[in-house]
Amino acid sequence: MANLIDTLSRHISRDRESQQGEPIITGTPVTVRDIILLWRSGSRPESIPDTLYNLVTPAQVFDAISFYLDYPLEIDHWIAWYEARPHLDVPATLRLSPLWDNIIENIAAERRAIDVEFQAEQI
Repeated sequence: MANLIDTLSRHISRDRESQQGEPIITGTPVTVRDIILLWRSGSRPESIPDTLYNLVTPAQVFDAISFYLDYPLEIDHWIAWYEARPHLDVPATLRLSPLWDNIIENIAAERRAIDVEFQAEQI
């Protein structure tokens, strides 16, 4: 079986079965794109772990920034790809929140209730 995970740097990898092959912080759901967007918005690298629920370490943040500086076209491609698809562009602070699963379930429950209500009106 072929290895589906490529190590790109000390803390960066690419899992071809996860995140569409986008570079991530190894062992986490955090993408390099997530870190770069926070960094570009003015967040200090040292504060990014707190912003991302301590899913990453400062060393991982600095490695992601270093990776970006080496491969800006690749990460800029991912940023543009998500910007062109706003329905998929969920901010990291929301997508990585410990409450994310609850949010998704509440949305699904609300949609089910609306569907039931709509079907009842059709009768």
